[in-house]
Amino acid sequence: MSGDVWWQFLIDHKIRFFIRMRENMKVDILHKGEVKAFWLFHNLPLNTAYYYPKIVQVKGNWVYLSGMKYLNQKGNIEYLIVASFDKTTQTLEFYKQLKIKKHGRLEKSFFAYGLELFAQALLNAFQKIIHKFTLPFLSCI
Repeated sequence: MSGDVWWQFLIDHKIRFFIRMRENMKVDILHKGEVKAFWLFHNLPLNTAYYYPKIVQVKGNWVYLSGMKYLNQKGNIEYLIVASFDKTTQTLEFYKQLKIKKHGRLEKSFFAYGLELFAQALLNAFQKIIHKFTLPFLSCI
């Protein structure tokens, strides 16, 4: 499943997500056209979080963006840009809760987090279906 199809699946099923984007990904700003994502955050002072207040389109999906500019370990400027399903100013706070190991990588990959969320959504839906059909059956006994 490609990234844009995956995002659309999450949006269609109202599953909250916080997905880091590459800074050079193109975003379409309503009535302004297409720009690279970092452009929305390039005027920020270092280490200052900013929530872009308008919805943007990324690969055909409408999302909200939050980001910040920071210096990486080599002293080069990098951008942390996170796309989210809902309009929240706390996106970077939620994103920051992922645990980072000593080697600098996440405790779990984004795929693992996504798979867990997907499995939880399926299990919750399955449990509701089972409950819906077993309760009337058991009440007849």
